[in-house]
Amino acid sequence: ENTISNFYLPMGIAPNFLINGKHKTVPMVIEESSVVAAAAKSAKYWSTRGGFKATVLNSEKIGQVHFIYKGDVQKLKQFFIQTKPKFFQETESINKNMQKRGGGILDIELRNKTNELENYFQLHATFETKDSMGANFINSCLEQFAQTLKTEAQQFEIFSEEEKNIQVVMSILSNYVPNCIVRAEVS
Repeated sequence: ENTISNFYLPMGIAPNFLINGKHKTVPMVIEESSVVAAAAKSAKYWSTRGGFKATVLNSEKIGQVHFIYKGDVQKLKQFFIQTKPKFFQETESINKNMQKRGGGILDIELRNKTNELENYFQLHATFETKDSMGANFINSCLEQFAQTLKTEAQQFEIFSEEEKNIQVVMSILSNYVPNCIVRAEVS
């Protein structure tokens, strides 16, 4: 996450951005140097007129555990309802530091994706990561969710042997974050 280079386009610097009362210099990678110059000129103009205002409205992120389940969908729904508290319990040690900062795991849903792919389901989780990107936190939670899913399925009494063999395809955070919103304005 800390990598700052390895691109094959010119890198420019746009100075003079006044954002929420603090001066910032914005790095920009683009083949058109005139875009960097225009941004710098605009930033200088607005810096003498109060600058830009930015407000974080929401920082909710999402991640999913994608899995294949071959069996009765109603049994899977019942299994999820019964197992949902266990997902939270088994990630308690991962979640506690994020909770101290006012964030953490918000919710976990079971999503039926069989209209897109046969036997395809997701655990869809939402997270509040506050002022962090939260990638390591989210992926650690998702990996534990996947482990809990497989372990608990093996012990779920009404599952047949085939239903117990849930196949986790992947556990991954999503770059699609429609509820992660910042408002920026200038006047």
